[in-house]
Amino acid sequence: MKMVIGVDLGTSGVKGVIFDSDGKALASESDNYPLISSKKNWAEEDPLVWQKATLNMLRHLLDSFSKPKDEIVAIGLTGQMHGLVLLDKNNQVLRPALLWCDLRSEDVSAELIAKYGKGFFLKRTGNLPIASLTLAKLLWIKKYEPKIFSAIDKVMLPKDYIRYILTGKHQSELSDLSGTQFINFATKDYDEEIMHIIGLPRHVYPQIIASYDSGGNIKNSIAKELGLNPNVIVAGGASDQAANALGVGVIKNKEATISMGSSGVFLAVNDKFTFNNSGKSQTFMHVDGRSFLTIGVTQTCTTSLNWFTDTFYSEFSDKKIALSKINDDASESPIGSNGVIFLPYLMGERTPHLNANAKGVFFGLNTNVDRKDMARAVMEGVAYSIKDCALVVLKHQSINRIGIGGGGAKSPLWRQIVADTLGLKLDLSSVNESGCLGAAILAMIASGIYPSITKAVEIIFSNPKTFVVPNKENNLIYQENFLIYQGIYKQLKTLFR
Repeated sequence: MKMVIGVDLGTSGVKGVIFDSDGKALASESDNYPLISSKKNWAEEDPLVWQKATLNMLRHLLDSFSKPKDEIVAIGLTGQMHGLVLLDKNNQVLRPALLWCDLRSEDVSAELIAKYGKGFFLKRTGNLPIASLTLAKLLWIKKYEPKIFSAIDKVMLPKDYIRYILTGKHQSELSDLSGTQFINFATKDYDEEIMHIIGLPRHVYPQIIASYDSGGNIKNSIAKELGLNPNVIVAGGASDQAANALGVGVIKNKEATISMGSSGVFLAVNDKFTFNNSGKSQTFMHVDGRSFLTIGVTQTCTTSLNWFTDTFYSEFSDKKIALSKINDDASESPIGSNGVIFLPYLMGERTPHLNANAKGVFFGLNTNVDRKDMARAVMEGVAYSIKDCALVVLKHQSINRIGIGGGGAKSPLWRQIVADTLGLKLDLSSVNESGCLGAAILAMIASGIYPSITKAVEIIFSNPKTFVVPNKENNLIYQENFLIYQGIYKQLKTLFR
């Protein structure tokens, strides 16, 4: 029986899952690492910590796995989008990686639009320059850290740094690269004019391969360390959002998915290239290299709940126990959280506000409110923010199916709140780690287990669906509270600094 490993390099940790060829999860492991935020709007992580955590996770995963390891034929990679990893000519990391949620480059984004105009970027890359995307981050390095910029020999995305560690290959693929603003969506290659603006030679950027192609074998040293066959291949892989979509079977036009990870995402598949002139949503490529993903992002989904856990449930040393307690407490608070409304803008906000200065807010506190109400308010606030994203994405696009996945969707209460807030039926992924499954499916295709994405999805998702059905009465309450939620931001936005 052939098996593959799906690896997801997330914002708070790395996860690995071994799957059989039917997409059944056989074993899983994870390892966590810290996010570094030394200044307002800064968010960094050390790629060397990613490397150590990933190899440690894979060792534990494989050491405890009882089936024959020589039946593992491929590894698929996915990871957080937009992060900027820089290596010098000696292949040493030059500085901590700037993450997707790092918003320090707002001034650079504004300068790009002022100098070149919105249309210049939209027609090439499908997106406006914003601080979340990689182009602005790289030009921030050029402007403020010129010595580091002059030493750059390789520019990488987070998952592709792990690929480099595993294979020694400097490669990437379009679903992740389309979130950098380096790629021209028409040519599906690096845009020459944007390359000129950056001012780095072509060789510093990764070779482009397909998400479902083999990028080569793991290094002999890695194979020996992990006890794997050196013929194990590493597939092209995908961005976290494309992998999450594939991991819940969302590949067709008019299909959508909600991803409840560190950020919250509402994503819809479109077979035509479209873009949002306002920049409130982004457009990236899907794993097939032909279709597109229209994406709305709220900056802090599970990040909000993790912050709340650390702050208000610090008596629990075990995070899993704390999260279980929070879910129990939140379920005891009534719909609407006793009038408490939470704005989950702990790291600014992307969709629909594009406001790096937006702040988190608890509104409606009084002496009758307890932490149970606040716990539920966090879940409801994130759900309102996901609805904000959905309204932007669906303004010009109809859908016929919505999947839901990601760590936050493991909570029956939280996913029900999301369904009730949207008033829409959600197709629940049968696998908790949808990103790992998406990466694994691409590894299956790269290794010849399946001939195509379509065939793999047809077989792996052939089981009966499980749905999260909205409660109509709850939806009516949430519709009223959503208007209050929107009004709070409108009243406070001039105060955010």
